[in-house]
Amino acid sequence: MKFTATLLWTASLAATAFAQTAMSIISPVAGASVARGSSVVVRVTGTTPTTGSIQNAAVVAFTACRLGCISPLNNIGTVLYDSTYNPVFHLTGPGPARTVYQDITVTIPSGAVTGTGQISIVHPTYSSDGTQLTYEVSSITVTVT
Repeated sequence: MKFTATLLWTASLAATAFAQTAMSIISPVAGASVARGSSVVVRVTGTTPTTGSIQNAAVVAFTACRLGCISPLNNIGTVLYDSTYNPVFHLTGPGPARTVYQDITVTIPSGAVTGTGQISIVHPTYSSDGTQLTYEVSSITVTVT
């Protein structure tokens, strides 16, 4: 019995860790230059909802990295987008073929500090019965001009 409980606990931790890395920002690329006040298309690749999970929201945020960048789970920064998350499987088109992604257009704050900044996305996923909540998190650093 103890072995089964330990196995289930370990599997739960692994599932949570996987959920935090299943999503990623593929555009803009890390290190790209973005201008203050400009519109930027954030292409987020991820997974389509699995049976037994509910995915419907995402938060895209920006923060200056004055003393280094920190996890968006500790400081989300300025929220640029707080709305639906609905990645679509693309067979062809302007984006990568055979990939699940969503394009989200945001505006870099006009008052952003020049230098290194961070664009992040945080996406909650709920189990269909509402008993488990996990977060997918991804961030990239950019150069603000």
